[in-house]
Amino acid sequence: MSDAQISAGAAHNTQAQRNISVITRRGRRGKAGKPKRGSKNERRYGLGFAMPFLIGLVLFTIGPMIASLYYSFTDFNIMTAPKWVGMHNYQSVFADPRFYKSLENTAYLTFIGVPLGLAFALGVALILNLKEAPARGLARALSYIPAIIPSAVVAYLWRWMFNGKYGLINVVLTKLGIPAPNWLLDPAWTRPAVILISLWTVGGTTVIYLAALRDVPRELMEAAALDGCGVLRRFRYVTLPAIAPVTVFQLIAGLLGGLQNFTIPYLLGSGGFNMSTGGPDETWLTYAVYLYQNAFSYFKMGYASALAWILFIIALILTAVILRLSKGVDEDAAH
Repeated sequence: MSDAQISAGAAHNTQAQRNISVITRRGRRGKAGKPKRGSKNERRYGLGFAMPFLIGLVLFTIGPMIASLYYSFTDFNIMTAPKWVGMHNYQSVFADPRFYKSLENTAYLTFIGVPLGLAFALGVALILNLKEAPARGLARALSYIPAIIPSAVVAYLWRWMFNGKYGLINVVLTKLGIPAPNWLLDPAWTRPAVILISLWTVGGTTVIYLAALRDVPRELMEAAALDGCGVLRRFRYVTLPAIAPVTVFQLIAGLLGGLQNFTIPYLLGSGGFNMSTGGPDETWLTYAVYLYQNAFSYFKMGYASALAWILFIIALILTAVILRLSKGVDEDAAH
């Protein structure tokens, strides 16, 4: 083959490559152009699918929040039009001894019950995560069942079990020779009774911990075992740091749930239709129960709205503190 033929072939190949690159660029432009038209349609479709949620968010969350903020500065009893009173409701709240009593009960159930619940759920998850545990599938199902039982059913079930005369718990304690407390009438035992009920319903927390334990890197556990770390040291230095972000999430969720603790204390202290006595010495008068009493028993909607916003601010502050303190924990877990 002559040099001229080789040069002509090379030129032909170069021209073909140029044509291919031009066609490719045009194709890319066409492909890039189509999503621009399609992106508008996609936005419309996406907005259309999200519209029911957005409407519900505005009507049932943002709207009521704005309305309650306005009502918190008014004297409103549902029957008459709201009357602007400024900061009077907030001043009355901080001068109300029942407000502090409800805050004390809520703090007791939250700051004692939530850490105990997390520790109990983690302990159950560790047991269920063992390969040697018998009937693991059945045990996991049984541990989760209490979490899906309606709260009203749970309250009345435990109200019977805690009965001082014929309750199952006191019958067992008596047979074991242990003094049986009067759970529902003795103020020293009414709040611990609520915490015990909450421990029985930690199935959801247990499931989340189970998922977190399965994500703990096996290579780290094996390396720690080779270095001579026992079970407790592996749990302290490997497992706990690995599940730290999940624990922070569980802590915040438990905190928010504890601040809104309502159903169990309300039904345990129920004294009639739409009323709750608050239990012996008002030990079941949680913040949410007191808010409910003011709103739907006394019809003091303005006062109840002020209580709701104070609780909202408390929840924001506590959540911010936990997130602030957990920054180092999350960074250590990431490394």
